[in-house]
This record gives sequence, C-alpha cells and structure tokens, in this order.
Amino acid sequence: MKRSILMSLLVIGTAAALIGGATIAYFSSSETVVVSSQAGTMDLQVSKDAGTNWWDGDTMTWSTPAGWAPGDTATLIVDVRNVGSSGALILGVGGENLGGTLGLVDVIHITELDATEYDYSGWMGAPMSYWEPIFGNSDGTLTLREFVDSPYSAKFFEGWPPLTTDYLDPNPSDVKRFKITFEFDSGAGPEYQGATANFDLKFTITDDPTLLGTGGP
Repeated sequence: MKRSILMSLLVIGTAAALIGGATIAYFSSSETVVVSSQAGTMDLQVSKDAGTNWWDGDTMTWSTPAGWAPGDTATLIVDVRNVGSSGALILGVGGENLGGTLGLVDVIHITELDATEYDYSGWMGAPMSYWEPIFGNSDGTLTLREFVDSPYSAKFFEGWPPLTTDYLDPNPSDVKRFKITFEFDSGAGPEYQGATANFDLKFTITDDPTLLGTGGP
C-alpha cells in the first residue's frame, strides 16, 4: 500500500508540473561496483622420479647409464603438471644447446617420443613413422641431432583442433607423462669410444593454439 500511495503522489506532482510549465525533476539512485581483473598464470613443474620430487625453475639433470655401448637403449620418463591458475592447451617439447664430441649425436637414435593424453597412464601411441618425417630426413631414423636442430617441437594436446580442452589443467593432480627413448646405433664403431653427447630437453606449456599451424603434431 505504501508503494501505491507514493506512485500516486508522483503522478499528481508530475501532472501539476506539466500544467504549470515547470521543469520536471527525475529521481535517480546509483551504486558503484568496483571491477578488477588479474591475468592467470601458468607454472610448469617437471619430475623424473614419478612425482617424488618436482623441479620448478631449477635444472633437472638426467644421463644414460654408465658404460653405454652400441645397441643399448635408455628411456627418460618425465611427469609434468601445471600449478598455476590458468590452464594450458598444449605441451611443447623440444631440444636446444646440443653439444658433445666425435659425432656421437649422429649415432644416437630416438626410437620413442610419446606422451599421455586424457589420463596419467594412457600413451598416445604415435609410432616413429609419424614423428620421423617431421624431425628427420625421411631415411627411417631420427637422430639426436635432427631432433634438436628441428625448428618444430613435439606438441601434445587433448582432442583435435580447434582445441577446447586444456591439456594441463591448473591443478597439481592433473599430471601427464612424457617419454623419450634413445638408442645407441648398434652399427657404431670403436671410433665412438669415450665420445659424449648432451643437450637440453625443454618443456613449454601454452594456451596459444596457433602454434599447431607451424608444423608438427
């Protein structure tokens, strides 16, 4: 009832103002809402011991077994997670800072290059026949030099472009695995005794889907 009476009085007052030729006064009320925004963050961590220890901004090291000989293989498995506040569509993996002696980098072949997709244990299963033309020279092998010197990094993601699902959620429990297997060419001769090879394996997470247009998976 009180609301109806007030509305009636306003109507009467307005009518009187119109009749008298006076200026109409409008009532108004405003409130201020403070709006702020903060960009999300991505924070990649890696582990080589199944999550026992995580590296974040530090250098994690790994090496093949001592006494590595022609025909031997060694597999590096790395767990990755994103502890930032923004999800990542793509995990990129590549090499840089290749070094060594006696050309050992040319007789170390990469025979596996894979990552899990929707969960922690399900490997994507891409065969080397898929990767080799991307990194190598289509001769049936992918050497360590070809992998590091290639302008393309391996890119892992969920689903298929256009990407809509984060590969690494902003959640420490969303852990994915990556593996790379190295094989010392069984046909390598004694000239490689005592030779060395080293490089940096670089992991990058991003939400930029345009990277998929630069080549590679």
